[in-house]
Parts: sequence; C-alpha cells; structure tokens
Amino acid sequence: AAVLHAKATEQAVRRGLEALAALGVKAEAGPRVLTAELLASVPVEAVEVALEGVHWHKAKAGRLVAAARAVRGPWRGHVPCQEAELLKLP
Repeated sequence: AAVLHAKATEQAVRRGLEALAALGVKAEAGPRVLTAELLASVPVEAVEVALEGVHWHKAKAGRLVAAARAVRGPWRGHVPCQEAELLKLP
C-alpha cells in the first residue's frame, strides 16, 4: 500500500490492492493470498493492468515486482523488518 499511495487517492489505492489480491492464489477456506513469490512470478504487464487508475501505475508495477523478486533472495520471501534491510529493496 505504501508504494501505491504516493500521488494516488485512497479509493484508487483500495482498487489497486483489490486487483492485486485477485492475482493471488485462493486458500482452501480463506481469502486470496498474494505472496512475494507469486508477485515475483507475475509479468510486470499484468501488475500494470491491475494498477490502472493508480497514478504512475507502470512505474509502481515495476517497483513492486522488482521488490518481490529481491525479497525472494536473502529474505526467502519474507519482507524484512529492519529499516536498513527495507532500504535495500528496489
């Protein structure tokens, strides 16, 4: 949400997050789950479509996918908690 929010309305961010969640996999008895691993494997173009209506959606889609791919490496799919580690993400 933080990546989407800059220069976007709250309504556009909510729609973007819902569209991103729709890319996720359906859990057996729960909501769709969008993991870093799944987001890293989605083509940037699909994320761009999901984020249409969000200001600078193409740039933000690229950053989200790049961050998801970076999280796959040293953090094994988990978003780091430390600020210094977060700042290393694209």
